[in-house]
Amino acid sequence: MTPNSIVPIVHTSIQIASGSALADPTVHDAECHATPCGRRARRGVWSGISRALGLAAAALLLLSGTVTSASAANKCVNGGVVAGTCTLDANFTGTITLVSNSTLDCRGLYKITGNLVSSAIVIQNARYVTVKNCGVQDASVGIRIDNSRYITLESNTLTSNAFGVFASNSADITMTDGAVSMNAHGGLVFNNSYNINVQEVYLLNNDGEGISLNAANNVKIDGVRVFGAANNEASGIWASNSSYLSIVNSFIRGWNRWGVSLNGGTTVHVQFNTFSLNHADPSQGFSDANIHTVGVRSLTTTPNTYY
Repeated sequence: MTPNSIVPIVHTSIQIASGSALADPTVHDAECHATPCGRRARRGVWSGISRALGLAAAALLLLSGTVTSASAANKCVNGGVVAGTCTLDANFTGTITLVSNSTLDCRGLYKITGNLVSSAIVIQNARYVTVKNCGVQDASVGIRIDNSRYITLESNTLTSNAFGVFASNSADITMTDGAVSMNAHGGLVFNNSYNINVQEVYLLNNDGEGISLNAANNVKIDGVRVFGAANNEASGIWASNSSYLSIVNSFIRGWNRWGVSLNGGTTVHVQFNTFSLNHADPSQGFSDANIHTVGVRSLTTTPNTYY
């Protein structure tokens, strides 16, 4: 269900007939043994009302499926903050901030929807944080990581944000499985960070680079699938001044700039990858659209497969 889905409104109607025990609390009959029946009748009717209203509220919650931190669901998101282990039980709209030693698990069932001008998930000045099985959409940044360490991102789907993941001044980040697609300015960005491990992630139709590394060191990219968007004038994987970089066992296809672009850095291995249909601008004199390098020291680019 999308944030704009129309939620049916459940109506409950109870009619009280004239002359009934509820309307007239002084009704007597033989079965009441001269005791007013109205009190007993009122208890029965009010019980029915309570049950009906309870069912209406439950139906409304189930039909909507989207809540904010003020709702009864997702109680572990306390004021938009997760401390400890939090398992979502409904969709969430807004920003969730995770502190140290916390885990957010959306169970592969629920989404976090941003407001396009802020991040959906924020990890800042934190240690030992896990985000898994979450759908994240419509935010300026799907998952923002800043000045943090020991971060695990597992089996998340990041779609239609400005950036899927944007990490800066952080270390020991592991991202496995999941998909990053149709983000407006880039899939994954790692700035001034180190000890980065990206494995088995599917990147599709992101504008800007699929993966961008700027002064990111000791990075391993293994088994990713990076597909370019139509008319995208960027590169599948772009690295600037990044050292001890390994790009292996990956499939990189359909980029209108380069498959992999490397500018500066040292000790870089680009091996055992498959490159397909990457098209650098021939007017710039680039003959190899798959791997483009400038000023890289200690570079290995064989073996790879090209077609």
